[in-house]
Amino acid sequence: MARASTADLRDRLRVLINDPAGSGQRFDEDALESFLDETRVTVTQARLQVVAEAAPGGVIRRRKWRSVCGTWEAGVTFQDAAFENLTASAIGLISGEFEFAGDQVAVYASGNLHNPHAAAVAALKVMMAREAGSFDAQIGDLNVRLNQPFGNLRALIEQYEAVAELWPGRDYDSVASVGIGAMITREFNY
Repeated sequence: MARASTADLRDRLRVLINDPAGSGQRFDEDALESFLDETRVTVTQARLQVVAEAAPGGVIRRRKWRSVCGTWEAGVTFQDAAFENLTASAIGLISGEFEFAGDQVAVYASGNLHNPHAAAVAALKVMMAREAGSFDAQIGDLNVRLNQPFGNLRALIEQYEAVAELWPGRDYDSVASVGIGAMITREFNY
């Protein structure tokens, strides 16, 4: 059964593959989650980047923080500079932007990231495999092109593969500046 924590990601994936939920949907929620889980990256104590804001009186607020990438699964947890648990007042899972009630010196996030474009590629390849049986036919002077969706799917797959390749979450450990991800990366990079 699909996890409630991936609901926003599954909705996003449905938009990418043009498979609206309902009676005509091609994939059920479990299948969509399976495609997403193929792209899952689990991140531990990744340092977020501050989005500093000027406040009246020249005070700089450090309440908004941003991840290197978005597309977090619900359930992301946060820690402050002393690695004490921290609760966000606003959470943007898809955008990777988080806000806290008070100023923070540092914020670390732990949770699951997903690459929705790579998941879309996997889903579209399944759709393409289903279309593989389509063919062109000529009946008298009438040409019937049944494989046009095949070409459209291939073009969309190529487009999404290019976007998926640029997804920063794929190499999250190598961009995490502090935390377990950074420690592992530094240990194995000579």
